[in-house]
Amino acid sequence: MRMSVMGTRSGAPLKLVAAAATAALLVVPLQAAAQGPQRTALLALTDGASLAQLADSVVALGGRVVASLDVADALLVEIPADAAVPAGATEVPDIPMRVNGAAVATAAAIGAAPTYRSTIGAPDDPELGAGITVALVDTGVDPSAAGLGEVTHVAVPGVDDTGDGYGHGTHLAGIIAGRGMYPGVVPGATLLDVKVADNAGETSLSIVLAGLQEVAERDVDVVNVSLSSGAPLPPGADPLSRALERLWGMGTTVVVAAGNDGPDEIGSPGNHPVLLTAGALDESGTAARDDDVVAPFSSRGTKLAKGKPDLAAPGVSIVSA
Repeated sequence: MRMSVMGTRSGAPLKLVAAAATAALLVVPLQAAAQGPQRTALLALTDGASLAQLADSVVALGGRVVASLDVADALLVEIPADAAVPAGATEVPDIPMRVNGAAVATAAAIGAAPTYRSTIGAPDDPELGAGITVALVDTGVDPSAAGLGEVTHVAVPGVDDTGDGYGHGTHLAGIIAGRGMYPGVVPGATLLDVKVADNAGETSLSIVLAGLQEVAERDVDVVNVSLSSGAPLPPGADPLSRALERLWGMGTTVVVAAGNDGPDEIGSPGNHPVLLTAGALDESGTAARDDDVVAPFSSRGTKLAKGKPDLAAPGVSIVSA
């Protein structure tokens, strides 16, 4: 609240001016006391509300909007610790997430010539994918990595976007669009590096949503998300699934990982019925199809969306730029 003394008519009692001045002095301590401790909350819209209305409600509570995540119909906010969630929204835990990677012993010899392009029948065309942009929402892409074509880096708020201290994103970048000795599936494609995870491969739901917001604001043909949240929410109520479905509706092909938890429940976003969910094959070190098996760590089966994953592709001992 802001108060000001605009002046008084000649002869007005001085005590009224004094009272107004005293009230103005009291505004600051009363407002500070009303704010108190703040908590960070991820608020997802429910029916009958808009992000603008929700933002107004947050401000009315004495809070502030940290980030507007339109792609997920959600806001990241700071509100008083004891404040109730505004009407028209539900508070979603900002759960930790990490990239899907698994250390497994395989029959394939490390350092052997890659076979996955032959297994999937990828054409031997260095320009395949030209004109296509693939967004890689991951641990980043190392700018010094050899054998990569055009890579555009996107800064995600709250993320140190210098390189790739974990390696997962750079490895995937080579599988998608590598060139030279280890060509990727579409070597002619342009990569959009959307770094959301740290040097341990860890991140959180709100940061991933911020990354997807960056994707939504650009012209992207495909987005790859090798992250799992383990959210117990059904796809329609999960902000991550909601954001990816929104991207799909915008014309972007969304590829997500089934997960690396074995024959258990596939979590978000792999359980979404619309998105393209990929599991992992073990090629047994050859390009032949008759010795391929589903990797033991590859997740499959879900109560929320039957028939997942949609497909399985080589995912064990893959050699990349």
